[in-house]
Amino acid sequence: MRFFKAEYLSKIKYSRLILNILSLLVIALVGYFVAFANAESGDSDNFFIRIIVATIVLIFKIIALPGLLFFQESGISMSWFYIAAVIIDCVIYGFIAELLFLKYRDKPCKIVGL
Repeated sequence: MRFFKAEYLSKIKYSRLILNILSLLVIALVGYFVAFANAESGDSDNFFIRIIVATIVLIFKIIALPGLLFFQESGISMSWFYIAAVIIDCVIYGFIAELLFLKYRDKPCKIVGL
């Protein structure tokens, strides 16, 4: 049994797909700048700021992980290839999120005990 059927592909709402992709790109851009600022300035004295910065950097690393792995293994160190890889990662994650939404939107939530 296939996870995604062909009928899901015909039901894709492109406005929601573009919204998914753009939101992931904004999150990746903010995460990139926060990771850069954290690497340049070091740790903060405030405990909560350190937690927020570490969380944002972790989310960026999750979004950019496939691109990071590919370009570290290939030895390419050009910044526009890295940016293109992050954009491709966001497109793939946005497409996966749209397909998961289409698959599970009609199924009722089964909560134990309710």
